[in-house]
Amino acid sequence: MADAWKREGLPPAVRALALITLAGGLSGFLAATFPASAAAPVGLLRLVGAVALGASAFLWWRGDRLPHWFLHAAVAGGTIFISVLIARSATDVGMIVTACDYIWMGVYAAFFFSRRAARAHTGLIAAAFLIALLASSHHVPADAWLFLTASLIVATETIGRQSARLRHEAHTDPLTGLLNRKGLVPAAERAFAVADRTAIPLTIGLVDLDHFKQVNDRDGHAAGDRLLVSMTRTWSEELEPGDIFARLGGDEFLVILVGSSEEEAKRFFERLLFVSPAPWSAGVIKRHSGEDLSACLARADNTLYEQKRSRTAKPEPFPALEPQVQLEPSS
Repeated sequence: MADAWKREGLPPAVRALALITLAGGLSGFLAATFPASAAAPVGLLRLVGAVALGASAFLWWRGDRLPHWFLHAAVAGGTIFISVLIARSATDVGMIVTACDYIWMGVYAAFFFSRRAARAHTGLIAAAFLIALLASSHHVPADAWLFLTASLIVATETIGRQSARLRHEAHTDPLTGLLNRKGLVPAAERAFAVADRTAIPLTIGLVDLDHFKQVNDRDGHAAGDRLLVSMTRTWSEELEPGDIFARLGGDEFLVILVGSSEEEAKRFFERLLFVSPAPWSAGVIKRHSGEDLSACLARADNTLYEQKRSRTAKPEPFPALEPQVQLEPSS
């Protein structure tokens, strides 16, 4: 049983929503078991509690296979259930206490969804809360709706901004501003998915600066950092907006050219020979349909290794060495 609760591989967004729905389900059964009023909708509370617990169990066991839209549907469903409970609440206090559950929906959306999606959920909450108040037989002042809605907007906007900043920092290389390894994965997966659906060609280049260690040893790490930044700026100016450029670490970079044929990719890398601030080598491959990022990286790395090993002339001291590019033969 303990192993089940660890649930390795469950996405954080799914895990958080499963815990929220679990808390909601337990709260529903608790409210039904110890009703605050004789007129409390005990049957409805039990129903909502059962649905929430069932949703929690489903998310916990199947959440790693669910599409992203399911999370949006679950949050919207939670908003609707909360609104129904507010409309059927037996007391004014019960309505306000139940309305506080909207905060969980808003905070979750702000943290795990895009800013636009989070704002859409906030709008749904505000509208659903207003309808619930109008449908209720109790008189709740408009100030309550205004206060909770304003609080929700402030909370979701603040959390949304901080969450977006943290996600950006987590997926971005702090020196060059490029995608890091963590940020590369979702960007590449999106590009690969589009390519598999549309047959758009993808060319992948694994780039390694030549004799970069000599720069750090001779001129210091600050000079090496300036060289990396300069190369990043120069290459970025040559890439198309839809292309992907990432720093894998150290002096190793990855370029994904979207929609470029083999001939166009060859011309692109040849053009970079004349504008790059430092010599480099690259293993360039054409992605096969259905191939994932790790397989592409492995092939590009092998191509780069073979290209470097095949050099027969002794390399000149940095930076006189001309950049070398190896394209994998078409199969």
